Amino acid sequence: MGFIEVHVTFPDMESAKEVTGHLLRSRLIACVNLIPIASAYWWKGSIEETREVLAVLKTRKGNWRRLKAEVGRMHIYDIPGIVRIDVESNAPYEKWVNDETGSNTAP
Repeated sequence: MGFIEVHVTFPDMESAKEVTGHLLRSRLIACVNLIPIASAYWWKGSIEETREVLAVLKTRKGNWRRLKAEVGRMHIYDIPGIVRIDVESNAPYEKWVNDETGSNTAP
């Protein structure tokens, strides 16, 4: 069966919680892990170093396009990184992720 993880970085916990809260309420994701990280990257010709928050989102494969569009619409970065990873897990966890994101309608 499987599902996907989507990794997205945010500039701070507040913006990460705003976007991921919307995704949870919309049933586009089953859960999220928010992890403070240190990042280094090229931006406009120079290397930048900053603190960010990595959001690890779990959802069914069929939600990828809508999830990507919603994150892109809400994100404050000019070019947000929205990275899909196909995963396999233990069967009960996979079932839970897929069950929780099946209808895409908030309760």
